Amino acid sequence: MSEENKHLTKEQLASAFDVSLTTVGTWIRKGCPYVERGSNGKAWQFSLSQVAAWREKMARNSEQSWRGSHVSGTGSSTSPELEELFKSRPDLRNSLRFFIEDALSRYLDYWFSADYATTVLEDIRKVTGPKEMAASILQTITQFQLASAATWIMDDEYNKVLHPEESIDGVWNSIAKTNYSTAPPTDAGKLLFSGLLPGWMHLSPSELANECWPPQKDD
Repeated sequence: MSEENKHLTKEQLASAFDVSLTTVGTWIRKGCPYVERGSNGKAWQFSLSQVAAWREKMARNSEQSWRGSHVSGTGSSTSPELEELFKSRPDLRNSLRFFIEDALSRYLDYWFSADYATTVLEDIRKVTGPKEMAASILQTITQFQLASAATWIMDDEYNKVLHPEESIDGVWNSIAKTNYSTAPPTDAGKLLFSGLLPGWMHLSPSELANECWPPQKDD
């Protein structure tokens, strides 16, 4: 097998691309190709060339292609992706609203990553004892995280911390020399992090426990 096509473990893949294991876990959740899925003591296996091709495709289709035009604050863009977003979320023309929600999306993306979730799950298990109970608690916490994030955005909580004479629109308009009048979204399905629920949330607590702690012969 050539060097280019040899199979790599998660650790080797992270090293090859100079990223963390958490990032590799996020890639997997987003559809990164693999040769063999890790389970029951078997290590994940990846093709370096396949992953490189996938990352190149993802980069071409990345949100970053329109995110750069957003930060200019000009209120106009030639990006079809950005204009499509504005059709359902005109409030995001206020870039402060966009940045706040995007940062929250990235936090949730990290929280939902398989590696981080596994770490949290192990900490919970040390307190609860039973693995299935720990898995159930993690899923409850995760659901709460997502619901709280949606409520925080839709209730415009970050706007309420400003001085009474200020507003998120006033701050952005003074920075970007615009005259936007925006309001928070009312539809949770249109939030930037809508649909972000990780695959492991669709497992039963016992299935999640078995994914993280494969049964041993002496169990």
